[in-house]
Amino acid sequence: MSVSKKISVSLPVESINDLDMLSRHLGVSRSALLSGLLGVSLPKLTVRVALSDSAAETDADSDAEMGLAPKRYTSSSKENLDRYLGNLFNGAQYDLFDR
Repeated sequence: MSVSKKISVSLPVESINDLDMLSRHLGVSRSALLSGLLGVSLPKLTVRVALSDSAAETDADSDAEMGLAPKRYTSSSKENLDRYLGNLFNGAQYDLFDR
């Protein structure tokens, strides 16, 4: 059995509504749904980031170009973070749900 740790996150109301609908439909808790989704996607995203980091070692300005300076999902950083995450999810050699 894996060890779990409780965290607190802030999500947009639309995301919570979607999460509630999916968890009800599947008959699982929101925590179980998030654990399943993140358990599939985070390891693959981690590999993708590691690969892009090693490729970006020759380009010291790549993070600045991607707008990665902001670390919080605020209205001012939302566009940059969305673009960065979109690039991770849409990588040519990467399929988030491919097992």
